[in-house]
Amino acid sequence: MTKKQFVFIFFSFCFLITTHAKTKISPVENKPIKNGTSIFYALPKNELNIKIKTIHTWHKKGPFYRYAGRFLAEDNIITEDHDFWSIKSIEIENNSIIDTTQIFQITPSKNSIAQLITLNQKGIICSINSNEKLSEHTKEENFFVKHNSPNFNFDKSVLGEEALIANSTAKMAELAAKQIYQIRENRILLLTGDLDFPSDSESLKILLDEMNKTEQKLLELFVGKKIEETYTKEISFLPESNTDEILVRFSDEIGLVAKDDLSGEPIYIKVSSAKTNLNLHPKKKEKNGLHYRFPATANISIYNASTVFIDARYTIAQFGDILILPQTLLKNGNQIIFDENNGQLIQIKTKQED
Repeated sequence: MTKKQFVFIFFSFCFLITTHAKTKISPVENKPIKNGTSIFYALPKNELNIKIKTIHTWHKKGPFYRYAGRFLAEDNIITEDHDFWSIKSIEIENNSIIDTTQIFQITPSKNSIAQLITLNQKGIICSINSNEKLSEHTKEENFFVKHNSPNFNFDKSVLGEEALIANSTAKMAELAAKQIYQIRENRILLLTGDLDFPSDSESLKILLDEMNKTEQKLLELFVGKKIEETYTKEISFLPESNTDEILVRFSDEIGLVAKDDLSGEPIYIKVSSAKTNLNLHPKKKEKNGLHYRFPATANISIYNASTVFIDARYTIAQFGDILILPQTLLKNGNQIIFDENNGQLIQIKTKQED
């Protein structure tokens, strides 16, 4: 339990003592606070944290690319420098935040309705008369995560002395190709046991790794380099109603751009609520009870002109109803547990069930 959680629980415990007497529970509605002994709780609403992973790919031609076909019979080569962006994945994390329009004030009488009210760090109600462990929610910051800058340098230090002093690029490429063939031949001899080498398996592994690295560096001189960097962008989106709008734009030349930047093609988000009106709101005279959410579900799609990245259902607290738990259920030490992520009533456990 964190320090903040303890503070919430401690002060709540001080103000709420078991009794059958009624306590006033009312919406805050921007009214000034008059009672210094009041405590407050909030209902949650859901905010979507949308993580978009993109890949920036560079293709860099090697200095010997013109000779790849002649000396190595390679046809899968990079013949010009270019780069492009692509979308790797899109994910949705459904987070809870305080609904500032649904904050309630508990003004206790001399004796009150519960032994213990538990709030999480955000001030969202979690339980009554229960010591159930609170969950911890963390959210990554909203920024691009950049990896190391690409290294486009080709390593010519692996070339033999004869190749390094060759008087033409063609001759240098020919000698480099001979080195590649020699490495491949020696590797086969080592693996088949036709080349004398100590039987120490670890030493053999080290030698083979070095041969593979050298061959790769020589090959890059012919076929070129392909380098990728991955970026993650997080976008917060608060569903408030049915919508079909541009979330962000994407360009295969520059990556993700703002939704008003016409250099990119739009990526849309569509939210279709499946809200059901329960019509269970009590009459005005019965509203002095514990407010909680009955969340609804919504279908959320993220797509562009050619691809549907996400099409799934999510629980959205603010699309549902707000119901009221009568104070008669809050007495006698009954345990009441809510889902702090969407405000839903999970369990009522009477004292007799213990």
